[in-house]
Amino acid sequence: MLLAEKNSELSFSQARLIRAGVILSAFVSLAGAETASGVAASRSLTAELPLTNDETQPHLKTIKELAGFGLEVTAKQRQQLKNSTIKLDAINKSNLSIHSSCTGLKIIANSLPYIITAGHCFRYLDPSIEGWINSRSPQTEALDFLNPTTNNYRFRIHDPTGSTYATIAEVQGISIPEGRDYALLSIDPNSIVKPPPDANKAGPVPRYFDQIPRLAYKAAFAEPLAGQEAAVYSVPDANNDLAVAETGIYLGRTSPNLKKYIKLPPNELFDVVAIKTSAPKNDGCQYGSSGSAAILADGHILGPLSERFNLGYGPRHKIYPPDSSLIFQKHFWRNIENDLGVRIDDPSFRTLCFYNVPSRETIPVMLTGFGHYSP
Repeated sequence: MLLAEKNSELSFSQARLIRAGVILSAFVSLAGAETASGVAASRSLTAELPLTNDETQPHLKTIKELAGFGLEVTAKQRQQLKNSTIKLDAINKSNLSIHSSCTGLKIIANSLPYIITAGHCFRYLDPSIEGWINSRSPQTEALDFLNPTTNNYRFRIHDPTGSTYATIAEVQGISIPEGRDYALLSIDPNSIVKPPPDANKAGPVPRYFDQIPRLAYKAAFAEPLAGQEAAVYSVPDANNDLAVAETGIYLGRTSPNLKKYIKLPPNELFDVVAIKTSAPKNDGCQYGSSGSAAILADGHILGPLSERFNLGYGPRHKIYPPDSSLIFQKHFWRNIENDLGVRIDDPSFRTLCFYNVPSRETIPVMLTGFGHYSP
């Protein structure tokens, strides 16, 4: 991403936590890589924060001791998640610059197709979005942040399974609920196109938007059984916008252990999935993956992906910016283990993926937001 865009990413994360009296460099999780055209749409936790030097306690369960261990995701479930995943980017109408953005999931609501993704993906669209997402006293309300009279971007939908990066539809509305890192995108019906055949390139031709199936969004309102498998599917920037499919382990639900040090919004809960990653390009929770989903062995959908935390890659645990120092990562890792009651005893698990937890009202509220534009 451009330096100015990187600074914008950091300021978003810093502002979120400076209000609480600490300075973080970013809880930047998942939406944009270090590319000249990219805008980081992911958030990952980086900081110089006075975390305690908690050691993993012996009473913590190992992954194999969790009640759901051994429950496996089926091939059919993996395929369903893959088939319904899309990639989203934005083009500036003024200078035609392209901003790498997020992953999303095509779902069905009120018998219509929508895309669900992370609200922080659109923070550059309106400076008020950060405060709206992190409201300390959220109301049952959503706003549309794609005002046709003031908006300077076109948000485009792409099929990540195709060999070409053709636009297959464009976004008409972006409804974001107060106090949650969610966004529901409505589609402009006049923008839905058939991608032209590409006889000169190998690989599948992008699908029609209508050919991408709408996944029934079976959200996990109650905490699922920890230890079961989770299939992760996303389109990170580090992999040149090619999809990454991984299998992780669902560890449980938390409002991450930062709650010991700062006040997060009271409704900000996360489902945590651990994945084995050896490099940024095969990390399913890397930048560009914000807004993606995971599917559990019990059929529940987790997401959108909102935050990430990484212990580095390779034998030397190499940390890539904007992630923070390895010392901090290790402290935070232990705190999360203690918070979840799980000892992550397999060293090949290097990334923790934090998926936002919805309430039963989240999607109904977002459906009411379209056309009610932010001031």
